[in-house]
Amino acid sequence: MGCWSTNKKNIVTSLSIKNIPPQSNKDKEIVSETIARNSNEFSEKTDDDIPDYLKNSIKLKINADTTENMFPVWIEKNVKIKIFVKGKWSLLPGEDLVSYKGHVEFKQKYRNLPIGALIGRVHGGEYFEVNNGMTYQSTVSGPIYLFANNSRFTVDPQGSLNVFIQNAQSLPIEIIEEKLGWNITELDTASGHEYISENERMQIIFINKLRSNPRKFAEQYLVHLKNLNNSYLQTYETLINYTPTKVLNPSKSLYLAAKDHAKDIGENGTTGHSSTDGTGLKSRIIKYSINPTYFGENCSFGNKDPFTNILHLVIDDDNSTKSHRLNLLNEAYDQIGISTLPHASYKFVTIQVFGTGIIDKKIPTFIDL
Repeated sequence: MGCWSTNKKNIVTSLSIKNIPPQSNKDKEIVSETIARNSNEFSEKTDDDIPDYLKNSIKLKINADTTENMFPVWIEKNVKIKIFVKGKWSLLPGEDLVSYKGHVEFKQKYRNLPIGALIGRVHGGEYFEVNNGMTYQSTVSGPIYLFANNSRFTVDPQGSLNVFIQNAQSLPIEIIEEKLGWNITELDTASGHEYISENERMQIIFINKLRSNPRKFAEQYLVHLKNLNNSYLQTYETLINYTPTKVLNPSKSLYLAAKDHAKDIGENGTTGHSSTDGTGLKSRIIKYSINPTYFGENCSFGNKDPFTNILHLVIDDDNSTKSHRLNLLNEAYDQIGISTLPHASYKFVTIQVFGTGIIDKKIPTFIDL
């Protein structure tokens, strides 16, 4: 599976029963998206000490972050919204906090804007620079995305901005997903499984979006990125014509196999599909299941953001076999286990294990390994 690391080279590995592709370690630029369940805060109510003209606004607290976060705020086409910004943040190591305009003294730019400048986008629309007191009229209807502008620079995010939006509508995230054409009830197969973290649950939702409707996934998440380079364009064109397949259901056996591997290599700072004692994927699965016959694995190091990992895996750059993408879209798989844990060398490791017809062994009690 793919990842983006801001301070180390990327490590991306995948495994299936037929193929082990070479690792990729080229730096990548990823524009990522997450459903608004993250460290940023959302509130319809504003603080008592703000000016009267902002008190009827929707308030968003945006921590310094280069992840393209989707907020549960709906913008209607051709409606003029007002945006106000307060606060300071910083992306660059050792630099003082700056305003929403970003690190204007830094010579290098991205999107012709300073690093750390506040960027916005309404779903399906173009990026725009956010300025305090601006009026913005979108050409499309959709939720809004807000994030700090950055390319490939090492970042040390600090501080936050308060963004106030007027003439917009706050909606539950489930309603927004429905308006975008997704049935989260069908896609959220990990719901109710207490051993699955929110991060891991979100990965499963994104994977099930990809599998159940590749065309919609491409139109929603890649259409505004397809001109970045040939890899994005090739991925977009592939998914537009890809045949949908069934969603994946969580398997505790596959989860425990993924967690064992993530914990082992995470604590020891290693990479690859073999455990530090030489144990392979099949042996890790057999520990918890009965006679597994068809399975695969993706490994990602460096970033824990759910969508960043999935997007990079789908792009699968520098991998001629596209085995990471194929693992995600393989119609033979019907089960998945995911574990994301700290990594001694790359901050985070994510292990995805796929399978078919996996039957759990009877385990008397669940032990949090």
